Amino acid sequence: MYHVCCNRQKPVFVYYPYYGWPGYPPYYMPACCPVCSMPYYQCTCKGEKTMMLPEELTVDTSSPKEAFIGGNEDVNLTLEYMSDGGTPASRSVKLTITGTGGTTVWEETNITDGYHVKNDFASIPPGSMVKIEVKNCKARLRWCESVCC
Repeated sequence: MYHVCCNRQKPVFVYYPYYGWPGYPPYYMPACCPVCSMPYYQCTCKGEKTMMLPEELTVDTSSPKEAFIGGNEDVNLTLEYMSDGGTPASRSVKLTITGTGGTTVWEETNITDGYHVKNDFASIPPGSMVKIEVKNCKARLRWCESVCC
């Protein structure tokens, strides 16, 4: 019997239950690695276990705030922001990313009323610093760090 749950392209052999001696419960052999979701014969993680840790940096009137990006892979940032009084011309969100390759600045001004999201708008390596500054806004920066445990 073949099953394509893991690789979605190549068939993967799924083991039938082995009953062994009468009276003992059957056991099942999983077809895919629970860490990397690849068939065991194509597994590249070599038993390493990874966890995704959600991180966030929230900023309101106590602007600016900084955070350190960790983990062992690049992270994708998601920025959420909304108005907190004032006129649209007085509202702004500024994100500064400082890494080994230099500094990148992203700024949004004239923010309209309501909730705004920028999904996966920046990918940055571990070891970088992020800094958020807001004026008449609330903002939250989110990302997930991959760590080995």
